[in-house]
Amino acid sequence: MIKTIEIQNLKGHQHTVLELSKGLNVIKGTSFSGKSSIPFAIKWNLLNRPSGIGFRTYSNSKNEVYSAIEFEEGTFSIRRKSDDLNVYEVPEGILEAIGTDVPEEVQNITRMSDLNIQLQTDDYFMLRESPGVVGKELNKIAGLEIINEVFQNCESLIHKTQTDLSYCEADIEESKEKLKRYVNLNIIEQLVNEVSKLIKEHETLLNRTDSLVFLTEEIRTETQHLNDLTEWLSIESKYNEISELILVYDNEEKRICNLDVLISNITEEKELIENLEEWLLIEKEHVSLKKRIDQYTTLKNKLVSLMNVCSDMRQIEKALKTHSTELEKQQKAYKTFLEKHKVCPLCGNKLVEE
Repeated sequence: MIKTIEIQNLKGHQHTVLELSKGLNVIKGTSFSGKSSIPFAIKWNLLNRPSGIGFRTYSNSKNEVYSAIEFEEGTFSIRRKSDDLNVYEVPEGILEAIGTDVPEEVQNITRMSDLNIQLQTDDYFMLRESPGVVGKELNKIAGLEIINEVFQNCESLIHKTQTDLSYCEADIEESKEKLKRYVNLNIIEQLVNEVSKLIKEHETLLNRTDSLVFLTEEIRTETQHLNDLTEWLSIESKYNEISELILVYDNEEKRICNLDVLISNITEEKELIENLEEWLLIEKEHVSLKKRIDQYTTLKNKLVSLMNVCSDMRQIEKALKTHSTELEKQQKAYKTFLEKHKVCPLCGNKLVEE
């Protein structure tokens, strides 16, 4: 229900404020007194008609056009228009007036249509309409349309309920038929309990089987370690032989060092002899020198052989160190395995606790 209307700079109104009464309001006055401008301002605000530039301002002024409507519920709708402004104002805020449609926020406040506003040039209300249209509009005004809608909803709900009831009755009959299969439910329950016990026993056996499989795998792994240890222990004698060879190698290496010194001295003497032209005249010295050269050649060959032996000895020593480290690890693992399984390391028998 509209409470007040304020119009500013619209057609024949420079600034007008109207307070309306509850119910039907009739605006009377002489011609050209601005009567039609009042419903015009209401329609422009609430229905956005006319849109565009379909009206003129007061005295063709360029000032802002203003139409404000306050409702009994305390809400309001304000329409403003100028050269650079065309908006609605509602309690929720300012809305742009775009196109010919009224914003939904404004419609929710006004809840009005052409039925609420009648101009003097409009046709008499409902007199030219068909009886069906008149009845429909009167039902809408009186609120009977809601009752008809309620009846339709009730009939639809009753039909749906009856349909659901039929389905439920069919489901009940079907359930009764299914329940006949459970006459011997007590016997089935006993069988289920027995099966549950068997399942538990089966699960227990499965757990024990898993434990046995795990132990078997562990024993297989430890047995493989034991075989590896046995294989490493079989090379102990070879290890001792190689250790003796290493000692011999060290002694030979010392001798080779002495031979290197001797060879160096011989080389120096040879260079001295080559620089002396008189050595050919001395036969004895020549024979002696030849013997020494032969000895040098022999020693040099021995030196090469010894150096090869030394290289082989170094490789053997490196391999022995690697095998020795691995042997110590395997011995420790073997000792741990024997202690874990309580086996005597001397005789291989099982230790018994007293």
